[in-house]
Amino acid sequence: MLYFIDYLMEIPKEMAEKLQKDIKPMIGKGANDMMDEQTYPDPPTLKPIFDELREEGKELGKAEGRAEGRTEGKTEGKSERTIEIAEEMLKKVFSDEEIIEITGLTEKELDEIKDRV
Repeated sequence: MLYFIDYLMEIPKEMAEKLQKDIKPMIGKGANDMMDEQTYPDPPTLKPIFDELREEGKELGKAEGRAEGRTEGKTEGKSERTIEIAEEMLKKVFSDEEIIEITGLTEKELDEIKDRV
């Protein structure tokens, strides 16, 4: 249908740019869902809007992925350090209760560490 509208309009470049600026706010966030299902080329008049929305979606996805990766990395780092501390405490013959209290590990986690040490 958008191609038909493009065909009917056959407007000059300046008017197409103005139309793109006017239409963009109307499309909103729901446009990304519509565009993901799209299997045909974008109509020329709306292509710049679709391209920009796709790019914004990609950038948002990348940013979310980086943030999630940082969070996971920090969590893994803390877990590894907690395990190292528990191992050192085991070597210095701390009681299980003391290790659990200080590190926040569960009994099961401590038992797993003991099996490795």
